[in-house]
Amino acid sequence: MCKIAIVDKYSLFSSGIKSMLEESEDFNVIAEAENEEELKSKLNNTQPDVIVINMLHCTNAGIHLLRRIKKYFTEAPLLLITSKEYQDCFADYLTLGVKGFVYNNDTGEDLITTVKKLATGEEHFKRKIWRILSKRIRSGKPIRYSERKRHLLTARELSVLKLLCEGKTFKQAGEQLFISPRTVETHKRNIMQKLKVDSMAALIKHATHHKLL
Repeated sequence: MCKIAIVDKYSLFSSGIKSMLEESEDFNVIAEAENEEELKSKLNNTQPDVIVINMLHCTNAGIHLLRRIKKYFTEAPLLLITSKEYQDCFADYLTLGVKGFVYNNDTGEDLITTVKKLATGEEHFKRKIWRILSKRIRSGKPIRYSERKRHLLTARELSVLKLLCEGKTFKQAGEQLFISPRTVETHKRNIMQKLKVDSMAALIKHATHHKLL
């Protein structure tokens, strides 16, 4: 039986992933953890056959988490649950030992198929993901975290972010961009959600540190 470990910041989502996997009698989920330290503690030096990681709930694009997991679990193939918004990091994920991707809108059957392939030593990437990887690798451009964050924001959101960080009110920013204050507020909410910050102070610090302005 294939031994599976799941890493997800939220236990509710982790339980959902576990339920889908355990629909197959071939799988046994031996650990669920929020981070690499908890995973290490729960597995107690046991090497799982596959580690499933939900990247949608990771900070810093999950890069640091992947590095630490691979340090502890050198043999286990990594399967990421991700989305097209993270595609600029796919090539980086590959170099960190990722052997397969499942999109967040894929089915439970897709997840099970991918886990089975990874458990037998294969890699599994859909054709559309190979196209993304090939394009990125051919470009020869390294991916920086600030670039990925910039790609998450639309041109309008970047404009709103700049004005808000300059201290403009919703009304002032709206007048400058020819949109309503309510629309500016909506943009701000979406920006904060994408950048995973919960206050204006954190937003300014984050934007400045990662050179998004």
